[in-house]
Amino acid sequence: RIDNYTDFMDRHRFRNITFIGTDDSDYQLDYLATGYIDGLVGQMAYSIGRRAVDVLWEALQSTELSTALDAYGTNLIAHSIIPFDLPQPNVDHNLLGSSSI
Repeated sequence: RIDNYTDFMDRHRFRNITFIGTDDSDYQLDYLATGYIDGLVGQMAYSIGRRAVDVLWEALQSTELSTALDAYGTNLIAHSIIPFDLPQPNVDHNLLGSSSI
């Protein structure tokens, strides 16, 4: 937990900035619950480690040496708070003046 983070947020709250934090430690979830962070995005460390072991195992089993740079996607964890005081929706049915899409 960063002691001066809440002070920073309080000083800059008037700027109407959306703040997104990283990972999902207990203190970061507390920031989310108390409104000091608008959302969190975290990595799934076990999933990343497991994929790395699988890729290394496959490489060890292969008889060919690959020089290709492969990218392997992993999942993310996302937390967000939907505000309770949402503005009224403005439904215009894609109208642009007298034209429509």
